[in-house]
This record gives sequence, C-alpha cells and structure tokens, in this order.
Amino acid sequence: MKLSSILVVVSFLVALVACGPRKMDVEDVIAHADTAVVEVRGFQANNRSMLGAGFIINAKGLIVTNYHVIRDAERIEVTLSNGQTYPVLGIVDYNYNDAGYPDFAILKIDASTDLPGLPLGDDKKLKPGETVVTIGNPIAYAHTPSVGNFAQHRQLDSVAYLQITAPISHGNSGGPLLNLYGEVVGINTLGDERGQNLNFALSVQYIKEALDKQGSSVRYTVSDVLALQKKRDAEQFEKLFTTYEHPQKLFSMLYPRGWKTFQNDRWRYGVDPDTSYVQTCVFAPDGAYNAETGYLAGGIRVIFYRPSSGRVWNGILNRWPVAFKRRTLDANNGFAFTDSSVINLDQIPTRLYTAIGRNENISEIELDRFLVSAQPNYLLSIELACPNSQSQIYDTYYRAILQSFRFGLDRGTLP
Repeated sequence: MKLSSILVVVSFLVALVACGPRKMDVEDVIAHADTAVVEVRGFQANNRSMLGAGFIINAKGLIVTNYHVIRDAERIEVTLSNGQTYPVLGIVDYNYNDAGYPDFAILKIDASTDLPGLPLGDDKKLKPGETVVTIGNPIAYAHTPSVGNFAQHRQLDSVAYLQITAPISHGNSGGPLLNLYGEVVGINTLGDERGQNLNFALSVQYIKEALDKQGSSVRYTVSDVLALQKKRDAEQFEKLFTTYEHPQKLFSMLYPRGWKTFQNDRWRYGVDPDTSYVQTCVFAPDGAYNAETGYLAGGIRVIFYRPSSGRVWNGILNRWPVAFKRRTLDANNGFAFTDSSVINLDQIPTRLYTAIGRNENISEIELDRFLVSAQPNYLLSIELACPNSQSQIYDTYYRAILQSFRFGLDRGTLP
C-alpha cells in the first residue's frame, strides 16, 4: 500500500474517533447536561402539586421523566433551566407506575426556540465501578448534581434498573443518569431506604424502544392519561379491595380483600375527660392485630369518639392534636410526629399526621399515618400502621381509603 493511501486511511479513522463521543471530566458532564435538565410539576384536583425532574431529548421539546411524577395530574408544567415555564401539550408515551411496568413518560412542550437535547446512550456498556452523574431537584433544590458509581444491572419486578451509589432524594425522580460521555443511560427513579446509597435508575432502553415504536408524535392529552389512570385505578380497586359498610352506618370504605375485620363494642375511655366512649373497627392481615393488647403491626384502625354528655366538639380539630399526639407518644415510646397538613375527607376538613419510630413489638422502624376529623357530635381517627419497609405497598391502601371513605347517612350522630 502506498504511503498516501495509508495516510488517507489513518486520517479517516482519526476523523471517526473525533466525531464520536468524547469522555469528559465530571464538571464538564454537568456543565454540558445541566441546560437540558428541567423541573416537572404536576397539579392534581386537590391543588396538591408533585415535583420531579426531567430532561430534554430533542430540540422540538420532547421531555423524559418518570410517570409517577405526573400521576393523577390534571395539568403539567415544565420549567427550563433559564426559568421559562411551559405547559405540557400532550404525552407521546408513558407507562404505569406499578410492579412489572417501567415507570416513564415522554412529554411534549412547544418552546419558542430550539432546545438543547441530551443524547441517549447504551446502559449495557456500563461496567461496575464506572462513574455516573445525576442532576435533579432534590427536595426542590433545583439543578443539584450528584456523583457516584454504577454498581450492577438489576431486575426489580421484571423491570430493568441500574443500581447506583449516587445520592438521590424526592425531587430527583425523572432526572437523567449520565455516563462520562454526557449520554443518558438511565432515569433516576427510586431508592431503597433500608441501606445507604442504594438507588436505582430505570434503563434508558425503555425510552429508545418507545421512540422506535411510537415515534415522537403526541398520542395522549393530559386529560386522556388522567381518565385512563382513574379507570384503571377503579378496576384495580375492584380486584384488590372490597367495601366495608359499618353495621350502624357510621361510615363505609374500601379495604384489601383477604384482610380480617374486628369491631369492638362501645367502651369507656378514661384518659380523656372529654370522651364518653369510643367505637373501634380494625382491618388487618393475618397476625397483624392483637385483639387483647390492641397492637396493630400493619393495617387500618378506625375510631369514632363521642363527647361527654351535653358537650359538643366545635373547633376541636385545632385543639385535639395536643392530646392525640400525647396519648400516641405515651403508648409508643420512641416515636416522633411530623408536622400536620390539612386535607378533606368526604368534604370535611381533616388533619393528617405521620409518626415514625421504633416499637418493641417489631424489629424495624414503624410508620404510622393518622387522619383526624371532627364534627360537633363525634371525632374520627384513622390510623394506618405498617413497617417502614412496606410503606410503598400500604400507600396503595392509604389512597384507597382517602378516595373511598364516606361518612354515614346520618352524618354527625351516633346510635
């Protein structure tokens, strides 16, 4: 081969290398990718908003995030790195946030200019120990990067994830996991709170497959997705839950099929002088409730309190938490309460509390949620108790209760 031919071949190979992705320092990866990372916020009917992250994948406004960031949203907004906010016009593709389904959504916005997009890489090329970078909005701290290592490819509920050591928190969901070539290899999705830096990113292959199969055209409106989710929730609830009707028609609600129900007769409550009796219903799986001690390791406890004779409970919703938390903490040494929030339960103002701590009855941390609602003639408390490791499962039960709970026909009275 002539020298000139060899030089041509070498020059061609050098050009190919130059055109390919170039490995960068971590700081350069962050600087290169940050302008393509966005804030995604979904707004539900009850004015509750969900915050997550996302990333742009093309100049025309295609944005990838987790589906759970926009789940149950009536409208969705995307805020770019320059502070401009755009409504989501539609959804190209998505998948449910349930076991066996990859948790992603591809959104479309109509920006006034071309947008900076991130290239999609190949997560199968990652090697254990390789450096990876995340960017997101942990606890609303926008555009926060973190650095860690790729650990292993994992299958969780038949879905492909990348196990990483890079720290992620609430608000990181939907943000990009990047290799040192600045390519997206995963979508930051979840963490395992039982260990340190046990975090997982959904494989980017699901996005590539969706784009190959569906293209980039909008297929659903936000309203379409919400309607489909509500329909599917109703179908799932019918399979997983059954309706409980209180014998004296105090209330009705959904609870998981297969759980047992326990109803206590009226009994005097001597600790609180404002209460003459309570009526208790417990819903629990086998072995989770001790009827003798009243201990609930996992399940739902619904209690109706009645005021002493001649008294009414006007305004007690603001007064009750002090006594309520005191009794709970006295009975559960080592627990701590978070601040409360106000929601509506069957159109009645209700306070929601979360208690977390150790209980001598179980070996791990316990997570309890308490809903407290009051009317002049009775006060209602709903406790949802579970081990911390099962909190995601019990969240389904919690949502079912909130969506299905109805006070009795004779609202405000007890038999």
